[in-house]
Amino acid sequence: MKPPPQAWQVLSFHPGLGLDEMLAALLFDLGAVGTQQMEDHLLVYFPEPCESTKIANDLQTFLAQLRAGGMNLPEIAATHRQIEAQDWHSAWRRYFKPIFISERVLIRPSWEAAVALAPGQIEIIIDPKQAFGTGHHATTRGIVQLLEKYLRPGMRVIDVGTGTGILAIAAAKLQPGVQVVALDTDSVAVEAAYENINLNRAQECVKLYTGPLAALRVQTVDLILANLQHQTLLPLLADFSSRLSRGGVLLLSGLLVQESESICLALESSDLQCIETRTEEEWLTLAAAVAQTAGLPSP
Repeated sequence: MKPPPQAWQVLSFHPGLGLDEMLAALLFDLGAVGTQQMEDHLLVYFPEPCESTKIANDLQTFLAQLRAGGMNLPEIAATHRQIEAQDWHSAWRRYFKPIFISERVLIRPSWEAAVALAPGQIEIIIDPKQAFGTGHHATTRGIVQLLEKYLRPGMRVIDVGTGTGILAIAAAKLQPGVQVVALDTDSVAVEAAYENINLNRAQECVKLYTGPLAALRVQTVDLILANLQHQTLLPLLADFSSRLSRGGVLLLSGLLVQESESICLALESSDLQCIETRTEEEWLTLAAAVAQTAGLPSP
C-alpha cells in the first residue's frame, strides 16, 4: 500500500460565476484528491509531489476555452501553498449539505441525517468522492427539473457522462419501471456512481458501463441525458439522434448561454430540434427531439 503523503499542495482560487464544481472536476482529472468550499473561494488539494506549473497552465487553458465559447470571465489568479498532511476529507464535507434541486428531488450527502419529505418527493444519497455531480451546480439542477417534466413510467434512458450517477438515480427513483444505462469514460466516476447507485438501492434499474457511447450496444431509447461541456457534446449529437425513439427526448446541459446559437445549429445538423430551453446564471439547459417529431406537444 502506498504510504499517505506527508504534505499537500493546496491550490486556492476565487472562481465565482458558478464555476466551482466544474473547475473542481477538471482539477480532479489533473490529480487533485479533494476540495473544500469556503465562503468566497475554493481550495483544491494535491498530494506532494505534484506538477504545480502544469496544473496552472492546464487550468488557464480551460478558462481560455470558456472565454472562446463566449463567456465573459475575468482573470482568475490561483495561489498555491504547501501544508502538512491533514484530514481534508472531513474538512470539505462540512460544506456539502442536503439541498432540494427541484420540487421533488432532495440531494443528501451520505454523512448527513435524513430529511423529512412530502408525498411525491424523493431523496438521492450522494457521496461525490472524486466525481462530478453533487446537485449544487446549475447544470445538474437544470436537467433534473426537465427530467421531472419529460420522464414517463417505463422509459428506457441513457445517462451519458454519469459522474456520481445523480441523474441516472433521479430517473430511476422518479418514475416506476424506468430502465437506465449510465456510462462514463472515467473509471473514478464509474466507481463513485456504482457506490451511489447501491446507496440508493437503484441497482435493479440502473446498469453501469465504463466506456464511450459509441461502444454501447443499447440502440433505441426514449430519453437521453447528457450534462457535458459544449466541445464534448458536439461530436455526440449524431449518435444521440440515431438512438432516440420516435417521440424520444434529449436533455442537454453543461452549456453556456452564449453557446445557445451554436448548439441549436449543431442540433439541426443532426436532425434534432430544440423544443425547450431553461437558463440559470450563465448556464443553459435544453430539451430536443428528433426533427420530424419536434412539433408534437411537450409532455
